[in-house]
Amino acid sequence: MKAQEQYPLPPEEQKALVNATILSELLWLAVFWAGATVLHGLSTGDWIGALALAWMPDLLASLRPHWVMFALPLAMFAMAKGVQLWGQKTSPSFRAAKLKLNQGLNGELPRLRTAHLVLCMCLAGICEELTFRYVLIGYLLLLLSLLLPAAAAEAAAVAISALVFWLVHFQYRNFWMGIIAFTVGLILGAGYVLSGSLLAVMFAHTAYNIAVVMSDRFEMVRDPDYFGGKVPVSFALDMAEKRAS
Repeated sequence: MKAQEQYPLPPEEQKALVNATILSELLWLAVFWAGATVLHGLSTGDWIGALALAWMPDLLASLRPHWVMFALPLAMFAMAKGVQLWGQKTSPSFRAAKLKLNQGLNGELPRLRTAHLVLCMCLAGICEELTFRYVLIGYLLLLLSLLLPAAAAEAAAVAISALVFWLVHFQYRNFWMGIIAFTVGLILGAGYVLSGSLLAVMFAHTAYNIAVVMSDRFEMVRDPDYFGGKVPVSFALDMAEKRAS
């Protein structure tokens, strides 16, 4: 039996979840647009050109394939599964952290229709890489290169961007899930800096997201105590109601 059949998600919750995901990623896209404009102005002094999208050729040049696009998702998925096995064997707190995730957003995403799931994961992979790798690492390199040697500036930029990446993913603010989210940020940041390919990290981020959610689908069906209690069916609707009140 499929996860969507065993734990059906109400249509209104599916719609709310997809809409909320699209909205959040569009907000990241807006942050990227503003950030890329300011970054170009700061780095070149050409603010008129920045407003006229003079940064677009540089962005398009970074959208080239690189072999790391296939290695990065494998490395991230292997790391995440390794941390999961480590936590399961060594700490009861890992189970509590995982159950908290499963009872919220992460317990609903795998139950979306596959087409909607892929759409959400693609948007996340594209919009977040534009923001956290292209813009944020660009800002950090611009600043840190004034203070540090090139290699040190790149290493610091990758580490700081990974920390910010973890912090904005509020659902991962615990030890075990924080290790995974921070390391994912490190791998993506290092992949971007070393390859210079934004397309590679977009693809890697998207592929990793899809692999994790598909793995969760399988685990959801296999583990009868996956949710550890009540199955979430209204996370997005509840969040919308809280914002409205």
